[in-house]
Amino acid sequence: MRMSGLTRRVVTIGVITALVATAARLSGLTPHTVLAAPGGIVATSVTKISFESGAYPDVSGDGRFIAFNPIFDLNDRGVRVGEAGVSGTVQIAVNGQGQVANSSGDPARMSADGRHVVFVSYASNLTPADATAGSRIYTVDRDVDADGIFDEAGYTTLRRIPGRVSVGTDIFPLIVRGPADADISDSGRYVAFTQPDVEGADNCLRAYRLDRDVDANGIFDEPGTSSVIDVTVSTAGASGSRTGGCGFGVLDLEISGDGQHVLFRSDFDNLTSDYLGDSHDYSFVRDI
Repeated sequence: MRMSGLTRRVVTIGVITALVATAARLSGLTPHTVLAAPGGIVATSVTKISFESGAYPDVSGDGRFIAFNPIFDLNDRGVRVGEAGVSGTVQIAVNGQGQVANSSGDPARMSADGRHVVFVSYASNLTPADATAGSRIYTVDRDVDADGIFDEAGYTTLRRIPGRVSVGTDIFPLIVRGPADADISDSGRYVAFTQPDVEGADNCLRAYRLDRDVDANGIFDEPGTSSVIDVTVSTAGASGSRTGGCGFGVLDLEISGDGQHVLFRSDFDNLTSDYLGDSHDYSFVRDI
């Protein structure tokens, strides 16, 4: 879901803006568009992507691919991607030895064309050097040779985003949620994600944006050509915090299609001058 098509009341706080969504704006409608009544649904077609039980689905910008988490299949965890009109799905949470993730993942978000995927996983076998418990964030390039054919054997790459690990528990089958979250821009160049101040913590998460192609040569994740910035900073440049304790910090973030705006929900009390107390949190957008 992208931050577009909304009319908002905006309160500006330097580079951080508190948002209150007031109304949705319908644009680009053609005369033959059929609108549903409030609470109703108008369906032009329904396509079954997969018979597998899953959760947290996402669709690519062109509507071609669906990603989801097959949480109810203990023998096939991780993240699967299906293509509209094509039978079957592909498991993309696979390590360098061909092993499927041994635990589930949170929402898999895709670039506009579905080539790049970001997801949170509680698996301990995707990163050989780090088998500790916790939630980690990974990117997958489904077409490394850029020939337009996705998921070819030997031409996909899974990478873990460097950073601290947050507590994340895969409580099958009812809860598959952890504090980490991530989203990806339309091109796949930018990734927004959360991580804690302290390794293994479940609170005081901050929002970050990763640029995977600082030199803008179109090649992602080259050594020395990526950068990470903290987007949860106040106008004065202070890192987000809360009086009397950190709280959860940041949950539920999204990045705009162009990667230049990060929307996040936070209970930090130093990002806005009119914070109402510990029981409140706000939505902010950082204009990078």
